[in-house]
Amino acid sequence: MNTTQDDDARRGIAQTITRYLANHPNAADTVDGIAAYWLTEIEESAAMFRIDHIQRALDQLVRQGVLTTCMLPGGHVLYRKPPVPQERA
Repeated sequence: MNTTQDDDARRGIAQTITRYLANHPNAADTVDGIAAYWLTEIEESAAMFRIDHIQRALDQLVRQGVLTTCMLPGGHVLYRKPPVPQERA
C-alpha cells in the first residue's frame, strides 16, 4: 500500500472502531481481539488490514482521547473507552 492507501485504511479502521464503541460502550480488547471481532463490520474482510494499520488507528484514537489503554499481565495492551467521570451531588 502507498501512503494514501495507508491513511485511508487507518481512517476506515478508526471510524469502524468508533462505531463499534458507540454500539458496545463497555467493550475492551487487545489489538488482536479488535482485529478479530470489532472490525468484522467492515464490508471487506478484516484480514485485509495489517496489524500495523490497526495499531496506528488505535494509537490515533488514544491520542484523541477516544480510547484509553490498560497494561495486562504478559505485556498485552487492552483498549477501551475512557471511564465517564461521575457527577458529584
